Amino acid sequence: MTFELTDEMHIFIPRLVARETMIAIVSLVNDVYDVAEENMWKENGVRTNLLEIESLIQERRLMVVERDKKIIGLVKLSKIDEETGELGMLVVDQSARRQNLGRRLVESAEVWAKGEGFHTLQLQLLTPRTWKHPTKEFLKEWYSRMGYTPQCTASFEEDYPYLVDLLACECDLTTWTKAL
Repeated sequence: MTFELTDEMHIFIPRLVARETMIAIVSLVNDVYDVAEENMWKENGVRTNLLEIESLIQERRLMVVERDKKIIGLVKLSKIDEETGELGMLVVDQSARRQNLGRRLVESAEVWAKGEGFHTLQLQLLTPRTWKHPTKEFLKEWYSRMGYTPQCTASFEEDYPYLVDLLACECDLTTWTKAL
């Protein structure tokens, strides 16, 4: 499954990725999340690691956007159950923003989900419980415009107790869904 955006840019699920590229993917994800979740975590660079990225690529659960042979964005794809797929870890390199690549990645994930036979696609949005994070507020509006609706909110600490010590503040995890 490949989506051509331009002659130099396309979205696809890679089969094989060189180690140097996987390291660059880890840096891309962690750099984007360091800004997108600033002041929510005690340390920077904790969103993903080489082992997770390697596993996602082997399982063909990582969709990337590539420009001139460099990965500049990606989204993680998952199966929740027979009816529901999930997108996550959506990132676009700072240098490639304002080109609708995030939207194109989400739309491509929706095509993937339909192809897998899912009727619903979901995502989870982590937000601080007691204050408003500008990036998270932007994402709430952005996902709403794309047709996603919040369904339920749970304490992040309840769902991921092993990560509580890494948080800099109390957080909630809201599940958003879209019927396909």
